Amino acid sequence: MYSQPARTSIGIGAGINRPFKSGYGLGRDRVLQANIRLNNNLALMPLLGWETIAGGKNINDRSGFDAGFLNLAAKYFVSKNVFTYAGPSVYVGGSDGGVVGLGGSAGAGYNWNLDDYSSLEFSLRADALPTHLQAGTLIGLRVAYQFNFKPW
Repeated sequence: MYSQPARTSIGIGAGINRPFKSGYGLGRDRVLQANIRLNNNLALMPLLGWETIAGGKNINDRSGFDAGFLNLAAKYFVSKNVFTYAGPSVYVGGSDGGVVGLGGSAGAGYNWNLDDYSSLEFSLRADALPTHLQAGTLIGLRVAYQFNFKPW
């Protein structure tokens, strides 16, 4: 049995989000996520995803938008199952279409091992969106299924 919490894996995930700025509704995201083990407690975590920010229901609310993103985060395990992460993001899209902007993401989570090769990852995150997306910072929850390349 392996003792290190950081493992190399690939997975898919989905989550919900809510911008701090008023006038937006509950949104969602979908991601393809990798973990590349660097040492026992540290991994590189690239994510490729699609963020949907929902518009509000009232006439004075802001309209929603979609944006693709690439995030390159460092993931640090503080214990066998608990981790934190942070890293920069590049966003493409929004209400203007093909606009590119820089943002970032930080969060914490729990890795629940299902068996030797698979796990569920639960994370609470905050994303700073680029200014052209006009939603500011959002908070979100995400669940990802991970396939691990080595047994636990």
